[in-house]
Amino acid sequence: MAIRLQYSVPVFVAPTDEAAAPSLAWTVLRKDGGWILRAKNSGALHAQVGAASLVDAAGKEIELSKGLLGYALAGREREWRLPLEPGARVAGPMTVRANVNARAASAAASVAAESAGAK
Repeated sequence: MAIRLQYSVPVFVAPTDEAAAPSLAWTVLRKDGGWILRAKNSGALHAQVGAASLVDAAGKEIELSKGLLGYALAGREREWRLPLEPGARVAGPMTVRANVNARAASAAASVAAESAGAK
């Protein structure tokens, strides 16, 4: 019997500016027939996003992850598919609650019209 393990270990180059931080802008949008959460990181440091949820105006919470959701690299966008039915109605305002670089964070998420190429 053979057992294989695979590890994924991210490696980041630290910015020279010690005050560097991620700066995330969140958007919920329809894309490719489903709902997407997009994080745009305009900061100079990557953002490790974990224990994430999305909360609508009525207070309904949609859990996205209990642990690591993923990384939004500095100067880049990252997208995650939301666990919503394709026909679900989503309207703002929305709030993203997550641990970003091991610190609790809460931020507004805009709800955009369908993106180009959406089905």
